[in-house]
Amino acid sequence: MYLFNSEIKWKKYLGFPIVKQYKYLGILINNWLNPIGGLKETSKKIEVYIKRNRWLLKRYFSIKTLIQLCEYFQKSRMTYGAAVFLQLNTIVNYIDEVCYRFMRNIIGLGKGTPKSRFMLAIANGSFRNTMMIRLLKVIQKYRMHFNEHPTLYNDIINEFGKWYGEMDDNININNIKKNTIIKSLKELAEKNDIKISDEYRKIVKKYWYKGSALEERCFIRYICETGWINNHKKCYRCGSEEGYTKKHVLNKCPVFELWRNRTRKKIGCNNIKLWLDRNIFKPSNKTMNDYKIKLIRGILNDFYKDKKRYMKNHKIRHAIIKYKKSKKGGKCNLFDA
Repeated sequence: MYLFNSEIKWKKYLGFPIVKQYKYLGILINNWLNPIGGLKETSKKIEVYIKRNRWLLKRYFSIKTLIQLCEYFQKSRMTYGAAVFLQLNTIVNYIDEVCYRFMRNIIGLGKGTPKSRFMLAIANGSFRNTMMIRLLKVIQKYRMHFNEHPTLYNDIINEFGKWYGEMDDNININNIKKNTIIKSLKELAEKNDIKISDEYRKIVKKYWYKGSALEERCFIRYICETGWINNHKKCYRCGSEEGYTKKHVLNKCPVFELWRNRTRKKIGCNNIKLWLDRNIFKPSNKTMNDYKIKLIRGILNDFYKDKKRYMKNHKIRHAIIKYKKSKKGGKCNLFDA
């Protein structure tokens, strides 16, 4: 079999077929030795699966289960053999974006969800580092069977070594995987001005996302700052110049005063944002337990219900104002509604 980059009229050469793409070990490679065509076909098939099962999955499964389903049935298909193509940045970025989109959609989050915050919320490292660990496993097996080191990926391994640090000749894959994910998560946190503890990933995997997707989504929304809390120059609820930020909404905004009073009694702390950030981003095995997770979940869900209730009343008031203006033709005070 021959792969040609130019137009050739022949169908065979020396008895071998001439083609523009060929499936080798399950990977569809084009005439530029690029698997992008096969990846796009796989992506379309997985999108059909997501559309058919979206509502069933969101209703009956927890977020932890949904993430596992993405890992086993979607990410495993997209990343099959991808470690070999780590030199191609376009392929790595495409797979990373597709896997992120699948996971985000199946959990039920919008397009505006920041990728770095989302990966931090589910405690997953970057796709490139995950594939790098897989490549190191393959190289380790190759050395065991053939007693030689493949030189094709020396540049990638050296680049990873500069980022990771020194690695011994006897590579311990489990330790590298653990340290790589922790380091990758800390980099994601630093990009968003967040500090996390070394036990952050362990706590997330052990305690978070066990309940239904509708209840547990509050953790992701709080970390990603989408849907409920967004950064604006001016608070559009009370008009404060501090902006519609977490600090203002959780600690000062008068619209949520009733929720704030209830929450302060539960946690015994006046600074709600500080308490939430400390228990979400800097947890410890000594202080974290199921009761505290239940308390955090209850506080966030209670806040979101108050926000929804406010938005409903807000829309009704503006509908009345619009109606009065249309009838009387004059100005109407917001507080008359």
